[in-house]
Amino acid sequence: MSRSHYVKGLTLIEMVVVLAILAVLAGVAVRSLEPIADQTRYEVTQKTFETLRNAVVEDRLQSSGVHQVSGFVADVGLLPKTAAMLIDDVGSSEFTSVSPAISLASFAFSDRVGPAATSPANPTSVDCSGVTLRCGWRGPYVTATDPTKAITDAWGRPFGLGEFPIPGSDVHLLWTAVTQQYNDLSVNVQTMGLQTVSGLSLDNLGAAKNAEVVLVYPNPTISTDTLAVMVDDDGNNNDSRFRFENVPVGVRALVFKEPVGTVQAIRYIEVSPMQNANLTLTITEF
Repeated sequence: MSRSHYVKGLTLIEMVVVLAILAVLAGVAVRSLEPIADQTRYEVTQKTFETLRNAVVEDRLQSSGVHQVSGFVADVGLLPKTAAMLIDDVGSSEFTSVSPAISLASFAFSDRVGPAATSPANPTSVDCSGVTLRCGWRGPYVTATDPTKAITDAWGRPFGLGEFPIPGSDVHLLWTAVTQQYNDLSVNVQTMGLQTVSGLSLDNLGAAKNAEVVLVYPNPTISTDTLAVMVDDDGNNNDSRFRFENVPVGVRALVFKEPVGTVQAIRYIEVSPMQNANLTLTITEF
């Protein structure tokens, strides 16, 4: 004689109650993980800022103790105006705010010489044709995070590159990210990328030597064929002192010319980001 077995299942109401409890527990779990997820996004965004900083200006200390500067500013001689400049050898539209006629595509990385005294790129009487610098766009300096070539933070929002006034100083260029939880992330690329170079010219005996001094550097807004010339900014172009402001970091050249005669001398220098410290030189060239 067989005995019937009955298995009691969940009723519809019981199933609904169980599902409701699971939904509440899942919601609590998700909310408890949100701060962790935000912290992770914040840390990823900070790493992206570091990548952007190195793409614009990277200052590495070699084993020999010598600093080697690389990045967009060192190669091109300008601060980037758009993120696209770090990704592509873009056309003239990306240089609209600098010079509508300039294209990075025509400023490929190669050796370029300084301009002669009669060149439009040289506003002085100093012949800079003996200077050679390797420069030009050689990116991409950073990899885009989406197919539209936008550089985004960990929340998927594009980074902004803009000009922001800082109290007590000039306008600075900042990479900025405004996120859901944080609005204080930024990298000041102007302070790192532009420096002041000043110094004193001496003769072989260590006495002050009057000379016209110019600084030679790449600047595609002035010329994509030759290097450009920066004029001494100390107020007297024929004394023993020289000063150049807003010099883009990288390998640059100083050319010294005697006020009377044609004797000239060239000194190559490495302009490094030094957190607003001036590069001060005492140079014996004659």
